[in-house]
Amino acid sequence: MQRSSLILLWGNRLASQEGWSAKLLGAYLAPRTGHASHVLAKRGLFGKPEAFSLEGAQAKEDGTPFLAPGATSAPARGSVRLTDRTPVSIAGGHGNLLGLILDRKAMSPRYILVRYQGDVRAIRQDLAQNLTSGSPSLKLLPEEVASLPLFRPDPQALHNALAALEKADP
Repeated sequence: MQRSSLILLWGNRLASQEGWSAKLLGAYLAPRTGHASHVLAKRGLFGKPEAFSLEGAQAKEDGTPFLAPGATSAPARGSVRLTDRTPVSIAGGHGNLLGLILDRKAMSPRYILVRYQGDVRAIRQDLAQNLTSGSPSLKLLPEEVASLPLFRPDPQALHNALAALEKADP
């Protein structure tokens, strides 16, 4: 079954059909359309961050982003770089951008992943303002933020579910 979304979570692994893997550090958004065009990743322990095109990218069964061959290229001029250092203004406080969940066909963000008060929240892209300017903000009240869904990567969600089933009384 092919996934309809591509999860870009900073710090996770990224793989290529050419056989290499890298640590995902961020993404680039086109300034006018807001579509993700490239990712920022670091290959090897001492490698420097490089930009890789998302054209033809897919998600492996375990959710790992999988790039097409020859993906090394520079993002378009004016592209907005988003990393874990991108601050997010949320509910009168501040959080950090931890990743994006993209529609795999259009490469447009469906959700942004924000660490706020120790939890990672999945926030619909339409609730975020100024994402393409590089300084996203969310005009939400603290009560509204508390009602937003928590994000857990698939392996962590599976582990939590199995642990809960083990503790359950049959």
